[in-house]
Amino acid sequence: LLFGSLLIAGITFALVQSMSPRFRADAQVFVESRDVQVTRSRDSTGEVESTRAALDAEGVASVAQLIGSRDNVLQVVRDFGLMDKPEFNPALESGIVQDLLALAGLADPMEEFAEERTLQEVQNALSVSQIGDSRIISVAFASKDRTLAAQVPNALVQVFLSGQTGTPGTDTTAE
Repeated sequence: LLFGSLLIAGITFALVQSMSPRFRADAQVFVESRDVQVTRSRDSTGEVESTRAALDAEGVASVAQLIGSRDNVLQVVRDFGLMDKPEFNPALESGIVQDLLALAGLADPMEEFAEERTLQEVQNALSVSQIGDSRIISVAFASKDRTLAAQVPNALVQVFLSGQTGTPGTDTTAE
């Protein structure tokens, strides 16, 4: 019994030591309606109605989907050169089995375009969601590289914000 316990502990320790760490970072965005004098209306009593109530949960969820859109993520992939990183482009990590399958014509590591393959891997490591029923959107990213994990969520928010300049309706502020 003691030998079995030590063997299992040793195997568990070896597995944990062989795993590379994953770092996760997030950025949060507060979404609010712009309250411009021109867009205000008066109710029947002459009071100015605020357009703040117009941005509901579905509106915030839509903004979250826009932040994590394919075009925005693809821009971040290009900006950070993620197609050249084996973590996000599995074709760069070819092993003996993959090479033998490719030689036999059973698997082609270049079957998908590198950009599409990398985009899929980045989207798997990315999470863009509304926090509860609030107007806060969380953009989280996980990577083996600590710096990359911290930079990608901020870069994605910046790409989204730069695309929103001059667009009436919403104002977003990154925290």
